Amino acid sequence: MNMILQITQTPTELSIAALLLKGGIVMIPILLLSLASFYLLIERYLYIRTATLGKKDLMSHIKKYLKAGDIKGAKMLADQDSSAAGKIILSG
Repeated sequence: MNMILQITQTPTELSIAALLLKGGIVMIPILLLSLASFYLLIERYLYIRTATLGKKDLMSHIKKYLKAGDIKGAKMLADQDSSAAGKIILSG
């Protein structure tokens, strides 16, 4: 009869801290690696976002320099721009 009562009882709810403690020593590296991966995800997102953002009129300014025959000016403008488009234009 005692076994029947144990089966029919509802399980108690566990908090996150209780689950971590119940998981044992294995949960510590999993938690640390989860935090590290979340940090890398945010860092890469911010880096890629800033690398793709640039001056909206970069290409029009470069075209003006090139039409005027000022290649050095176009390269200098591309060098000053930190976006991926500026780096591609600067490389050739």
